[in-house]
Amino acid sequence: MKEKRRSLYTRLGIIILAALLLEVLSAVQYTYMHSLMDDELEKHVLSELSAKGSLLRQTLRSAEATLDEHLWDIQRTIHNPDSVMQATVRLLCANPNIVGACLVFTPGFYPDRGPLYEPYAYWQGDSIVFEDLCSSPGHDYTLHPAYKWVMQHKEAVWSDPYEYTTPEGPTSLTTYTQPIFDSRGEIIAICGLDVSLKWLGDTLNAYFPFPSSFDLFMTQTGNLIAGPEASHASPQRVRQVMDLINDSTTEHRATDDQRISAIDFSDTETKQEGYIYYMNMKNAPWWKIVFVCYDNEAFGRLKTMSIHFFLLMLLGWGLIALIVLRAVRNMQQLNRVKAEKKHIDNELRVAHDLQRQMLPSATASFTAGGTAVLSGSLMPAKAVGGDLFDYFLHDEKLIFCIGDVSGKGIPSAMLMAKTITLFRATAAHESDPARMTAAINAASCQNNESNMFVTLFIGVIDLPTGRFTYCNAGHDRPYVNGSELPVKAHIPVGAFEDFTYTSETTVLPAETLLFLYTDGLTEAKDTSHKQFNQQRVTEVVEQCQGLQPDEMLQRILSEVHAFVGSAQQSDDLTMLAIRYTKG
Repeated sequence: MKEKRRSLYTRLGIIILAALLLEVLSAVQYTYMHSLMDDELEKHVLSELSAKGSLLRQTLRSAEATLDEHLWDIQRTIHNPDSVMQATVRLLCANPNIVGACLVFTPGFYPDRGPLYEPYAYWQGDSIVFEDLCSSPGHDYTLHPAYKWVMQHKEAVWSDPYEYTTPEGPTSLTTYTQPIFDSRGEIIAICGLDVSLKWLGDTLNAYFPFPSSFDLFMTQTGNLIAGPEASHASPQRVRQVMDLINDSTTEHRATDDQRISAIDFSDTETKQEGYIYYMNMKNAPWWKIVFVCYDNEAFGRLKTMSIHFFLLMLLGWGLIALIVLRAVRNMQQLNRVKAEKKHIDNELRVAHDLQRQMLPSATASFTAGGTAVLSGSLMPAKAVGGDLFDYFLHDEKLIFCIGDVSGKGIPSAMLMAKTITLFRATAAHESDPARMTAAINAASCQNNESNMFVTLFIGVIDLPTGRFTYCNAGHDRPYVNGSELPVKAHIPVGAFEDFTYTSETTVLPAETLLFLYTDGLTEAKDTSHKQFNQQRVTEVVEQCQGLQPDEMLQRILSEVHAFVGSAQQSDDLTMLAIRYTKG
């Protein structure tokens, strides 16, 4: 009896020791997984901040480039006060983000205009208004800090953003100030461009990686430029984040990337633990880009999984003890496996639904001087896929895209979500497909360690005129009225950061049927691995010319299904049909 009891205690001791060792292993595994997720979060933050910083810098650089391109015009007319005012008008018309342009001259430059002369042209609605700001009593631009700084340093400078009240309401502006030299290298005038920052708020609120996360833009001195809507993050929460960034006594730690600083904080409003990540722009005006997220959203699933894993482990060892002591059945283990599989299936189903929600409506119709009727279809080969399409109407222009991410499954779905986000953020303030493609490419190349890329086609149709501007980044050529559209061969986005993309333009006929697709259509295979191929696509597209877009997609899908039969789908299949009618 004692031997049996000793054997029992030995077995129980071994089981307890093994359980303890596995619990230690679980703790180590949790720490390791947390570290990996922390690294992935930092990479995601770097991509987020870099993409939005790139968009901001692109807008500011376009204003600098506009002034550089018009310096000759100003210098040519500098000695004629009436002509130089017209030069400011040409500056306004050259860049939609410039809302005002002024020239200030060294005192006495125009004796007949008084000691100080500051012509200012600005948009008021759809009209340009002229003013001589020096006509206002007490106005002396030589006392302005920007004037003094430029005269002292002889360099261009960006001002901190400021609120300016217009007849349409308050707006956020920043001013780019640049000196103008004579042939002897002396400053004779200073040109100032007022650049609108109204689009910053739209960019910040375009996409949130986590439900409670938000972004901020701050000046180098720590003042707020733009932030989230109050309904998403309260002013008190934004103020706490700004105070922590500006507080020199707060611990600011550098991330592994070294370009980003991080602050751990406790939200006084929600009592949640969170993280503040911020980085400075690499060029003037050196503004800060801030990303805020919370621990329960960034790592909540890991903690929940660890708790579940701990409980499952205890249950497992209880089953092992019962097996050792009583040789009980192991049916519960089988049930746990089934539960895990169901959990994974549910998560994939949720991921599938979330990806569907990112896409626009399957059918839409827009009228703005002309009419465009659209129909889109996306059939992923797995629960989630890497194909994408998007469209919307902006300023009487139909802006749309279609793309195909390399690979399949979860990684491709994540890159698909990022690409759609970049497209929407870029297209919100840009209508040139080449520049949109270049901006998306620059952001996609950031930290692209997996070397994934996206074939992408971006098109812009001016509905009143039928002018069709497009840029193709390695994607299949679309069909226009049954014929393939000639396009330049560009590389996909995400491959090379410094690649130059160009736009092409054509004018669509008064009645046009445009069809775009991914290679999942041409490469659809039957049971003998024979492909649907380009010739069949051309034939069926020609047969669909009299159909509406939704009828066309249904007809093509029927042809594909009849061709592949019982063969399993091997690639994502996406199509977009647009019927354009000129008004």
